[in-house]
This record gives sequence, C-alpha cells and structure tokens, in this order.
Amino acid sequence: MTDKKKEAAALTEKKGINFLKENLLKTGMIDPRINDTDKEISWDGELYVYDDKEHFGEKTHLSGRIPIQIKSTNIKKPKKTY
Repeated sequence: MTDKKKEAAALTEKKGINFLKENLLKTGMIDPRINDTDKEISWDGELYVYDDKEHFGEKTHLSGRIPIQIKSTNIKKPKKTY
C-alpha cells in the first residue's frame, strides 16, 4: 500500500470513529472509549453503558462494558432520483 493510500485509509478510519463516537454520545447512556490510533489486533476500545441519562458517568450506575472492533469505509452517496 502506498503512503497516500495509507494516509487516506487512516483518515477514513478517524472519520468513521468520530461519527460513531458523536452518535453514541447523543444517547446520553453510552460512553465510547475508543482509541482512534489503535493498532491492536483484537479490540479498538469499549462502550460503557449506563443505567440512565441522569447517572451518566457514575461508576455505581455502569450497566456494563462492551468490547468493540471498528471498521470504516467510504461509500458514494446515491444520486437523488425523483
């Protein structure tokens, strides 16, 4: 893989991770702990899931942790048809 392709792939990965983090945080109950420069073989991070929005981030209200692996890709937007 050329350096340009590696850079493009790294940018795609970062964009995908940022999109996922942003949308998970909107739930008010999921705290994404994702390393965007991770080169681990297995997991890219974890999702901390809380009981409810009022207790977000409180250790005593942590329902659990979910290990995650993320793959990002670019897709072309479909053309609008009428």
